[in-house]
Order: sequence, then C-alpha cells, then structure tokens
Amino acid sequence: DIPSTPGKIMMNVWPGRGVDEWLKPFNGRTGLTAYYDWASYDAPSAGNSVSSGNSGNTGNSGNTGSAAQGAYFDSSKSYKIINYNSHLSLDVAYGSKNNGANVLRYNYNGYNNQKWVLEKQANGYYIIKSLSSGKVLSIADSAGWDGANVHQWDYYRNSSQEWSIVPAKNNTYKIVNRNSGKLLSVSWGSKDANANIEQYKDVNGDSQLWWIDVAK
Repeated sequence: DIPSTPGKIMMNVWPGRGVDEWLKPFNGRTGLTAYYDWASYDAPSAGNSVSSGNSGNTGNSGNTGSAAQGAYFDSSKSYKIINYNSHLSLDVAYGSKNNGANVLRYNYNGYNNQKWVLEKQANGYYIIKSLSSGKVLSIADSAGWDGANVHQWDYYRNSSQEWSIVPAKNNTYKIVNRNSGKLLSVSWGSKDANANIEQYKDVNGDSQLWWIDVAK
C-alpha cells in the first residue's frame, strides 16, 4: 500500500556482486553517476490504494473509459506517442496544419508533427494537441462506431476530442475516447509505416497500446 503521508521518490545506480553474467564486474573506473531524462508517478485514484508508476503498470482494472484512472502528464512538455506493436510514431500526415488532416503512424524523426502536448481538462480528460498545428486528436464526425477515422481538428470542447490515458502492460497506455469509449488503434493491427489510425473497441491488441515519452 502506498502511504498517505508525504514521501519522496528515490532512484539510484549500483554495482552488484554475484551477478557478473549480466551486470559485468565493476572495474573500479566506470563512473558511478546516473542521469535521468525524466520520471513520472501515477497517483492512486480515489478509493484505490494501489498505484503503479511507469515502471510497473499492470493494467486498467477493466475500466478503460474512466477519466479518474490514468497517468499525469506535464502540459509544459511535448511527448512522442509510440505504438507498442510497431515502434512507430503517431504522426500528422505531411505535417499539415489543416483541420481534417489525417493522423497515421510513421518512423519517429523528431519533427513537430510527431510531438504532442497532453493537456488535462477540468473534467479529468486529456486533449492531445499537435505541437506543429495546435489542433487536437479528434474522431471524424464524432462517430461512435468501430473503425471511425482519427484526424486533427480545432478543439471545440466536444467529447470526441477528449481522451483518458490508462496505464496498461509493459509501461504502455491505452488511449480511450471519451465519447465512444473506444481505443486509439492502428487499422488492421498493421505494422507498416503510414498505417491509418482509427478508434476500435478494446480487443487487448498490441496495436492498441502506446508508449508515451518526453520528446527530444
């Protein structure tokens, strides 16, 4: 159980003994300083005493549509959103800044159309905003069906533009549309670059899981 009293997060780097087959023996010269690019902690939701950080997410307790569950992201940073199935990045096609520009998946090159700002709203849901265009991930025509297309659009406070971000396996997240309850997914579970992004019911597929890391 995580205590309710104030605490702190500690990280360390260490040499070990008896594990030379994987750690390698300490040679007395290797530096013993570690630098961390970033760290995050997912606070427990109300009534839930168990919470895991990014290094220990184990699932979403069967409720992928709840904004009360999920992770905290810093809206002052931009993030890359990488598909677990293919290791390819969420991408606005051709770097377009237009409403309706398609969202697909492509090799991560560090361009602004592959970087996203995650802004939590007062209702507990996130908007996922392209750093390049300032437009947000939206479901075309606010559709509720499986296979509805995902594109970018100006944010107009519609529930089809809002998402919960729920911890899943292996440090990944499920990204769940508020309006439909369906997941941000890769069409047909494809591993190809330029594969289309859509919403689809939760089938526990790897193409519905996403790594979210601070963009460089």
